[in-house]
Amino acid sequence: MMVPARIWLSFRNNVVSVETKELEYVDDLALAAQNIFSRSLGDFDTSDILLHTKENEEPLNSQSLLSEYAEPLSDCANSKTPLTIKVKPNVTTVKPNLGVEKEIVRFWKDLPAAQLLGEGKEQYLDLKESYVLGNRELGHRIVVRPVYNELRECFDRKSAMSKWVVTGTPGVGKSFFSAYYLWVAACEKKTVVWQPFETDHDARSTYLMTSDGVRRAAYGSPELVNALENSETVYIVDGQPPLLRPTWTLLVTSPNYKIYKDLRKQACSQLLYMPPWSYEELRHCKAVLYADEEKLPTTLMNQLFDWCGGVPRYVLQFASTEYESNSGDVEAAVQTVVDILTDAIDRGSLNDIIEAHQSRSREGDYSHRVLHLCRHPSGSLNRFHLAWASSLVENEMLERFSQEILHQMKHFLRPTDVDSRSNLRGVIFEVHAHIMLRDGGSFQVRRLCEGDATSGQNVQVAFPPAKIRYFRSYDEVDLRENTLWRPFSNTLPSIDSLRGPANFFQMTVSQTHPIKHHDISNALKQVADQSESHPRLYFVVPSDVYWNYKWQPYHTKDGKLFKAQLGDVGKVEQWALMIPTGTEKPATDKDEENHAGTKRKAIEEIQ
Repeated sequence: MMVPARIWLSFRNNVVSVETKELEYVDDLALAAQNIFSRSLGDFDTSDILLHTKENEEPLNSQSLLSEYAEPLSDCANSKTPLTIKVKPNVTTVKPNLGVEKEIVRFWKDLPAAQLLGEGKEQYLDLKESYVLGNRELGHRIVVRPVYNELRECFDRKSAMSKWVVTGTPGVGKSFFSAYYLWVAACEKKTVVWQPFETDHDARSTYLMTSDGVRRAAYGSPELVNALENSETVYIVDGQPPLLRPTWTLLVTSPNYKIYKDLRKQACSQLLYMPPWSYEELRHCKAVLYADEEKLPTTLMNQLFDWCGGVPRYVLQFASTEYESNSGDVEAAVQTVVDILTDAIDRGSLNDIIEAHQSRSREGDYSHRVLHLCRHPSGSLNRFHLAWASSLVENEMLERFSQEILHQMKHFLRPTDVDSRSNLRGVIFEVHAHIMLRDGGSFQVRRLCEGDATSGQNVQVAFPPAKIRYFRSYDEVDLRENTLWRPFSNTLPSIDSLRGPANFFQMTVSQTHPIKHHDISNALKQVADQSESHPRLYFVVPSDVYWNYKWQPYHTKDGKLFKAQLGDVGKVEQWALMIPTGTEKPATDKDEENHAGTKRKAIEEIQ
């Protein structure tokens, strides 16, 4: 039996993997573990690091060949049964705890010489001689997202602000942004105080980085106090509450309020949101970091993007690891990662997920796998727009919680003027509206006319029940089928769903929802040859929005008013379609009978 090509290691509840192809002895594996968990194990001798294939079994003999343990190590190829790492009891470190890991020293030294390669929106930093943040698992490259430059420009533009919090959906790469900003500081020859993310909050490491090199700084030491009192120092903290000092501060963290609440109390602080990745960004990242199709097939990335949305932790990192762990079985790798996602959905009711998300606590982190903090429609980074991780997740929520939404409609869909609550209402309304369109029936609709003129057309339209299917491109759509078609991702921002003969649906709870001319034009071109019917764009809205909803203008790609000739887009009829939300006057039994009869008749007519 061969030693697995990759073994999972567990230390203090932190599980990571390591390649074994260059490891011969158990002591080599202990050294690899020391490098991975260098901040906690870096000061111990490898002979004091114990490796256990099972929690209560004897440790591996450090002088033995790894091949002698091939059979018990085979279980450690699975992330659920990792190799357990311990330190011999009553052993002290072999050198003062103020030593600095050589990989971090090399990383800091290498930063000013790092090459910025690529052009436009597809750039990356190549470190050549070191690992990102001194961590071998992160590789030699940092993909520079366009939002990194936006954040940097925001810092520079608002120079009066000296305390910054950058948060976002867990797994979108906030730690990589801290690495990018370390590069910015190194190039500007700044003194940096860096506190990296620690799974063990009692073992906080603080590094003082200058042009002379890197050294650990003890809390309260004169050199750390002096550095943090200097407003020219750059203080970068990852995932833990920073010290409140006069220096310029950047905190990158998950959306955990306890971590950033004290910093946000400072008058000169601001909170910014890093959005999830677009598919194009992920494709570029794969080309830079996971170019080998043998390690991460594009088909695997695509399937996980359809489920997990723009979170590279799942779509790239976990995908690659699980693909190897499952011996190149794409479907098994997909299922393993999707199980992480569905576990979040299975935690409780829809209300539980929402409350966990709103709590902004560590215990509620699981909810962020389902609900993402996306870029606000205004483009501003100091606001966010809540959205489901993907259409597949939304459909999963629809299947699991449709009865809960219907029974608690007044609670979930009550009107509000508070922006964050309105956004949440919109997210849940979209699920509810798709339930209604899927189940079919008779809907009240009103023609919208440009210039706020009333059309006088306030009528009923009927749709029969339909199955839901998903598509990646319009080529897959067949409007002749009785199907409610939905895009896999939100890359079709003007369309939430469509069905024959030529009906487009856009869900919204807002009185304004401008449409990108380019997007609707592309949609029309793709489906034009499938139907001779006049195309209709239905704005699917709740009853409190319906009566005052107006014709929506068309915008350019950058959000400005489209002033050129509309072309075929001008032939699209805009309609408002009302979805009851439970806030209307309750219907009598007679009303229900009439509605049921109308629904049956309308369906018979359309069939």
